[in-house]
Amino acid sequence: MMQEQHFNLMLAEFGERLGIGPLTFDDDQTAAIAFSEDLIVLLSLEEDALLTYAKVGTALDGNAEFAEALLSANLFWEDTRGATVSLEPFSRAILLALRTPADSIASPQVLESHLEAFAELAQEWQQIIQR
Repeated sequence: MMQEQHFNLMLAEFGERLGIGPLTFDDDQTAAIAFSEDLIVLLSLEEDALLTYAKVGTALDGNAEFAEALLSANLFWEDTRGATVSLEPFSRAILLALRTPADSIASPQVLESHLEAFAELAQEWQQIIQR
């Protein structure tokens, strides 16, 4: 419960700093932040981690080269800066996800840096996928 309160306070402060008012996690411990019309970053509070994820594209059927490129990017997290690229099989959405230990995000400033870096990475992946 303490962790939930801590993250709600940090998220509220982040929203205030953006000028959009306080943000908060919903009953499912999830929050959504629109960084642009095309990029919505979702946060999901887990027991010991913060899961940050976003849809970065949609997979087309029958493109083996593209699938290979996505899998290669995950190799030792080299091209994803610690995140993973994955495919949601029903919607064919390509997701970028990063699981971060909760105790490593200790202040609103660290949360802000985390979100900005993730949003930048997600935008890069959107561009890669659109090619």
